[in-house]
Amino acid sequence: MESLERGSEKIQASTRDVRHLSCCILSSLLASLSASPPVDLRINLIHIDSRSNFSTSELFHRASQRTRYRTKTRELKLTNSSPNFRSSLHSMDGEYLLELAIGTPSIPFMAIVDTGSDLIWTQCEPCISCFAQPTPYTTPPGPLPSLHSPAQALCVRASHTITAPRVPSNITSPLLFGSLADLNASSGATQSTPLAQNPFDPSFYYLDLKGISIGETLLPIRAETFELKKDGSGGVIIDTGTALTRLEQAGYDIVAREIKSIVNLPLVNSSELCFSLSSRLVPNMPDMILHFEGANMTLPMDNYMIVDSNKGLFCLAMIGVTGGSILGNYQQKNIHILYNLAGGMLSFVPAKCSEI
Repeated sequence: MESLERGSEKIQASTRDVRHLSCCILSSLLASLSASPPVDLRINLIHIDSRSNFSTSELFHRASQRTRYRTKTRELKLTNSSPNFRSSLHSMDGEYLLELAIGTPSIPFMAIVDTGSDLIWTQCEPCISCFAQPTPYTTPPGPLPSLHSPAQALCVRASHTITAPRVPSNITSPLLFGSLADLNASSGATQSTPLAQNPFDPSFYYLDLKGISIGETLLPIRAETFELKKDGSGGVIIDTGTALTRLEQAGYDIVAREIKSIVNLPLVNSSELCFSLSSRLVPNMPDMILHFEGANMTLPMDNYMIVDSNKGLFCLAMIGVTGGSILGNYQQKNIHILYNLAGGMLSFVPAKCSEI
């Protein structure tokens, strides 16, 4: 057994447990709902660091580590040509978790909720050529559905809002399915942008990012910087399982240069773009706007900068990478996001999670 550290608290989970949990909820739900009418479902998500006693700087460092680890894992998966390649699960995997129980008698689990991972099925009896696991195999109530089962209607329409890693315990990050996945309860104007397909990497939800503005300034980022290439490389993925947004290096460099010109404070020597708040006064920052096809996502300062007043740090919650960009969950805070898979659209609107 391996434990996920959360400050003074430890949550016991084997590395392989967490791996097949993310699919166990899918396989169990699909099996039980295959003969049922569409249902509504609300799940309250738990951030992996929400019950910790980490400082703001430590939370930022952990988020950065998880983002870089996830980036390396995805790169290994994409570059490994072996059909038997299986990426190992690590305690750094996952950002938002849910509590569930499976089987009779029920066994409690913490499962990862992740829009940027493959569909994985748990091991069920009868089991042939299975690998060892510390928990019993699942016994399905009937034949498991195929990937084309009508029960997948459960996942055709879903929405979520995400809170910061540390918020009052009565404020949750809800994941909604069915008719509950409705943006009408949110405030502001709803905007929509197409979900793009990548035949080389069909597990992910791609968005067409046209450009980035900071305040009134449209940054001079080349149009092809965020394009999904014909060979399947590049593009922009929206992912709840990545903490910090990773931008293609050419685009990141321009964003970082503009941030430096606005902040005008001494830089701190670190792997991320951080400034020293020697006066403890936080600069006023304009909104950052992500220009998608047909929609503009406005990010207030709290969605792209991290403030640690105790240590006097002011950091950009993004990192530069090569090989494709990802819109991470830090930038998705307090935005109600609707995935309409049947319509091939992603819609979003500013929201207060406590009111959803």
